[in-house]
Amino acid sequence: MGKEIPLDEKVYDKVTGLFDVGDNNLIEFIKNDDLLFMKQNGQIRASLKYIGNNSFEGGIGYPIATFELHKDGAVKVVIQRTADKIINGTKVLKYNQ
Repeated sequence: MGKEIPLDEKVYDKVTGLFDVGDNNLIEFIKNDDLLFMKQNGQIRASLKYIGNNSFEGGIGYPIATFELHKDGAVKVVIQRTADKIINGTKVLKYNQ
Protein backbone atom coordinates (compact mmCIF):
# COMPACT_ATOMS: atom_id res chain seq x y z
CA MET A 1 0.00 0.00 0.00
CA GLY A 2 1.24 3.47 -0.84
CA LYS A 3 2.18 5.93 1.84
CA GLU A 4 -0.39 8.71 2.34
CA ILE A 5 1.03 12.18 1.74
CA PRO A 6 -0.71 14.93 3.74
CA LEU A 7 -1.90 18.02 1.95
CA ASP A 8 0.13 21.19 2.54
CA GLU A 9 -1.49 23.79 4.83
CA LYS A 10 -1.13 26.44 2.11
CA VAL A 11 -3.37 24.39 -0.17
CA TYR A 12 -5.97 24.00 2.60
CA ASP A 13 -5.91 27.81 2.93
CA LYS A 14 -6.73 28.08 -0.78
CA VAL A 15 -9.59 25.56 -0.82
CA THR A 16 -11.39 26.72 2.33
CA GLY A 17 -14.04 29.41 2.04
CA LEU A 18 -17.33 30.04 0.27
CA PHE A 19 -18.00 28.88 -3.28
CA ASP A 20 -20.82 30.09 -5.50
CA VAL A 21 -22.33 27.06 -7.25
CA GLY A 22 -25.09 28.95 -9.07
CA ASP A 23 -28.82 29.47 -8.53
CA ASN A 24 -28.10 31.56 -5.38
CA ASN A 25 -26.47 28.55 -3.69
CA LEU A 26 -23.25 28.69 -1.71
CA ILE A 27 -21.15 25.77 -0.50
CA GLU A 28 -18.66 26.31 2.29
CA PHE A 29 -15.51 24.25 2.81
CA ILE A 30 -13.95 24.21 6.29
CA LYS A 31 -10.78 22.40 7.40
CA ASN A 32 -11.00 20.32 10.59
CA ASP A 33 -7.82 18.36 11.42
CA ASP A 34 -7.14 16.30 8.27
CA LEU A 35 -10.73 16.49 6.96
CA LEU A 36 -12.52 19.03 4.83
CA PHE A 37 -16.15 19.65 5.83
CA MET A 38 -18.61 20.63 3.11
CA LYS A 39 -21.47 22.82 4.38
CA GLN A 40 -24.59 23.91 2.57
CA ASN A 41 -27.36 26.06 4.09
CA GLY A 42 -25.51 26.04 7.41
CA GLN A 43 -25.48 22.24 7.67
CA ILE A 44 -22.52 19.92 7.28
CA ARG A 45 -23.33 17.79 4.24
CA ALA A 46 -20.14 15.75 4.04
CA SER A 47 -16.80 15.07 5.65
CA LEU A 48 -14.17 14.67 2.97
CA LYS A 49 -10.71 13.12 3.08
CA TYR A 50 -7.84 14.04 0.79
CA ILE A 51 -7.28 11.47 -1.99
CA GLY A 52 -4.63 13.29 -4.05
CA ASN A 53 -4.51 15.75 -6.96
CA ASN A 54 -6.41 18.46 -5.03
CA SER A 55 -9.37 16.07 -4.67
CA PHE A 56 -11.35 15.11 -1.58
CA GLU A 57 -13.81 12.23 -1.21
CA GLY A 58 -16.70 11.45 1.13
CA GLY A 59 -16.80 8.25 3.19
CA ILE A 60 -19.14 6.39 0.84
CA GLY A 61 -17.33 7.45 -2.33
CA TYR A 62 -19.42 10.58 -2.87
CA PRO A 63 -19.29 13.49 -2.97
CA ILE A 64 -15.96 14.08 -4.65
CA ALA A 65 -14.70 17.67 -4.64
CA THR A 66 -11.85 18.52 -7.01
CA PHE A 67 -10.29 21.96 -6.75
CA GLU A 68 -8.61 23.86 -9.58
CA LEU A 69 -6.01 26.34 -8.31
CA HIS A 70 -5.29 29.04 -10.89
CA LYS A 71 -2.13 31.14 -11.07
CA ASP A 72 -4.13 34.37 -10.69
CA GLY A 73 -5.37 33.17 -7.29
CA ALA A 74 -8.81 32.07 -8.47
CA VAL A 75 -10.08 28.75 -7.15
CA LYS A 76 -12.75 26.63 -8.81
CA VAL A 77 -14.38 23.45 -7.58
CA VAL A 78 -16.08 20.57 -9.35
CA ILE A 79 -18.32 18.60 -7.00
CA GLN A 80 -19.52 15.20 -8.14
CA ARG A 81 -22.48 14.35 -5.89
CA THR A 82 -23.41 11.10 -7.67
CA ALA A 83 -22.30 9.33 -10.81
CA ASP A 84 -24.43 11.68 -12.92
CA LYS A 85 -24.80 14.88 -10.82
CA ILE A 86 -21.95 17.40 -11.11
CA ILE A 87 -21.86 20.95 -9.71
CA ASN A 88 -19.29 23.63 -10.63
CA GLY A 89 -18.39 26.53 -8.39
CA THR A 90 -16.08 29.50 -8.00
CA LYS A 91 -14.61 30.77 -4.75
CA VAL A 92 -16.19 34.04 -3.67
CA LEU A 93 -14.91 34.45 -0.10
CA LYS A 94 -11.58 33.57 1.47
CA TYR A 95 -11.21 33.34 5.24
CA ASN A 96 -8.46 35.27 7.00
CA GLN A 97 -6.01 32.93 8.67
